[in-house]
Amino acid sequence: MSKTTSKVNNEKKFPHCLVWTPIPIISYLLPCIGHLGVTSYDGIIHDFAGPYTINKDNFLFGKPTRFVPLDPTAVLANGESAEPAGRRWNSCLAKATSYYEGEMYNIMTNNCHVYVATFLNTLNLYDGGWNSINLAARVFLTGRFVSISAFIQTFLPFTIIVVLCGYFGRLIFLYCYLGICVPLLAWFVSYTFLVRAQPRVEEASNSTAQ
Repeated sequence: MSKTTSKVNNEKKFPHCLVWTPIPIISYLLPCIGHLGVTSYDGIIHDFAGPYTINKDNFLFGKPTRFVPLDPTAVLANGESAEPAGRRWNSCLAKATSYYEGEMYNIMTNNCHVYVATFLNTLNLYDGGWNSINLAARVFLTGRFVSISAFIQTFLPFTIIVVLCGYFGRLIFLYCYLGICVPLLAWFVSYTFLVRAQPRVEEASNSTAQ
């Protein structure tokens, strides 16, 4: 059983972009981790929001705060397809969406980042090679903020936690923080590169969600 939710959205569009927003609690501790989606050629946001659910223009944790423009014509450089860029983009997005409407969600193994990586590898954008880690890094390092308030929304909670807890907790806070963050990051890195490095629709039968 699949479920796709959508709503009318007259706000600013981000055609053929990665879009990102903070996840409460998690992003407050690790601002490099958040909820990721991708937009269609005409700017409709798609995100893997839960079991068998792809949202359309109903971003799970609110409006995007960061975006990364992508070049839809980059798939044509390898000569694999003469199909118009916009049509190919939306076609591959539809394939990834159709597949993930039948997928169970798992925040540790089969999440919003894996959905977006699956789409980009199916599209073969920039010759593929997409995974959760390089997507998270690309957004964190090159993502543009939609506004000053979006920047504040992303980094203010983290700053408050680090300053207050660092001041009052000192080494105890540092040990606790590293004790949570290091294993979490180690899991995502090891799972991504050892188990599910470059997910794509054609290989779906060989990469069942854990």
